[in-house]
Amino acid sequence: MCITNSVRSAKTVAQRQDGRLHRIARQYWSNRYLVILFLPALVYYVIFHYAPLYGVQIAFKDYIFRLGINDSPWIGLENFRMLFAMKSFREVFSNTLIISFYKLLFNFPAPILFAILLSEIRFPRFKKAVQTISYLPHFVSWVILGGIFLQFLSPSTGPINVLLKSLGKEPIYFLADSKWFRTVLVSTSMWKGLGWGSIIYLASISGIDPQLYEAADIDGAGRLRNHGRFIRA
Repeated sequence: MCITNSVRSAKTVAQRQDGRLHRIARQYWSNRYLVILFLPALVYYVIFHYAPLYGVQIAFKDYIFRLGINDSPWIGLENFRMLFAMKSFREVFSNTLIISFYKLLFNFPAPILFAILLSEIRFPRFKKAVQTISYLPHFVSWVILGGIFLQFLSPSTGPINVLLKSLGKEPIYFLADSKWFRTVLVSTSMWKGLGWGSIIYLASISGIDPQLYEAADIDGAGRLRNHGRFIRA
């Protein structure tokens, strides 16, 4: 009797699973065009985000190019021990944390403030021109921008140092002086992503009903406070 009940229960579970699979398959088929539209994005993430994870094992191997990843000898955590034992590890690690903190402190609010400033411009043509110019650095590779910064911050021909020389001061080698390294890195990163990062905030501000501003003005709130309130909302 117990065996019969177990068999019936197993059949019932199997039928339920089959029915669920059939329902899911019908839903996918009824939305097949949406699924087809989704496939390119899925393929992109699989190829460029998940497939490269295969190479993570290099960190645990004595990688030899001619042997490849699979045939290179496994050494466990030896690479990490060697990394932590390096004299410069503490300095490099602290620089990474400090630079990440600076980027969070300055680069995060910068697009929000820039979007607020753009929303206050009352001349549409000038506003579009500023937006276009601010978006352009996002589409330029760091290799090209690196060459531009080398010329712009050059101690001999860079405009900043030329101005310093004209004022009777010593030129500064921004890209080689350790005192300026973090400042240059954070500021160039902020400049590159400022316009692109402000798009979503500007779209949010543009979608605010003007009557809300009028109501806030009646309540005694200023323009900057209004923007901050509505962006958070």
